[in-house]
Parts: sequence; C-alpha cells; structure tokens
Amino acid sequence: GHVTVLHKLSTDVELTDLPAPANILVSELFGTLLLGESALHYVSDARHRLLSPERPVHVLPPFGTQFATLIECFELNAVRCTAKRRDDDLDFQALDALKDTCTVFTTQKLGLHLKSLEYRELSPAVRLLDVDFTRDAPPGHPPHERCIAARVHASGVAHALMFHWEKRMCYVT
Repeated sequence: GHVTVLHKLSTDVELTDLPAPANILVSELFGTLLLGESALHYVSDARHRLLSPERPVHVLPPFGTQFATLIECFELNAVRCTAKRRDDDLDFQALDALKDTCTVFTTQKLGLHLKSLEYRELSPAVRLLDVDFTRDAPPGHPPHERCIAARVHASGVAHALMFHWEKRMCYVT
C-alpha cells in the first residue's frame, strides 16, 4: 500500500493534495476530554471531504468512550483554594465560597500532574459518553447536559472529577 502524510490541519487538506481519495483516516485529536479538541467536528469534516465514496474506508480510532471518576485529593484542593493570607489585615479565605467549582481544568495548567499527586478514587469510572467516529452523530449528540448517577464505594471528600477516555480500535458489530 501507499501512505501519504501531509503536515497540515485536516481542514486545510484538499482532495487535490491526495493521489486519490483516502480509504483510511487516522486521527489523534484527543486531549483530557475525548471531544475537548473538537474531534467530532474535524473527523466528520475529513470523512465527508477526503474519504473515498467508492471503496471501503476505515476511521481510526472508530469509537471512544469518555469516563469520569470522583477523587479525593487534598493536595489538589489546597492548590485550588485561596491560601489564608493577610495583606493589610485583609483575609481572602472567604473568597473560596465564590470559587468556580464546575470549570474543567487540567492539572498541567496548575503546574502539576495528577500522577504525581496522592489521590484516592471514591467511585468507579462512570461512563459519560460513547462516540462513534465512523458516522455522523444524531441531532442532539453529544448532549449539552446530562444527569448521571455515580455509585460511591469509599467515604471521603470529592475534590474533583478525574476525566479519562478509552478508544476502541475494532468495529463493534
């Protein structure tokens, strides 16, 4: 077979850049969140514009699943909270009541790596979302909002959600 590697964003690739419409699309658009780097949009665009309509095609990875696990991590919580400090007799610790507790952030943005912190899983991994990169998502998928129940298997303080994902390289029939 013949492999062509183009050093371009997929949105900048045109069919004229390829010797023929492709029959394999390989993507690595995944960050902390499975869809955090607009993977669904980019893969869909490349599938429609660059893959052959006349022969079998493969999208790699074809499927992915986003998970989240409740964790207790006192070190991470300490970094996210305002330190008790005094500047001219002002105590800023009360500002913690106003902190954003819903924004997704990566530990790298705090100069940390979760693997270097001591944490404890309080729940099993909860499946949040299944994605099929081989076809267009139905309307409303992925949902903008969803309520998911999580079983807790250990007592403690849930300081964060640990997001992780898995890709499945084989087609499910």
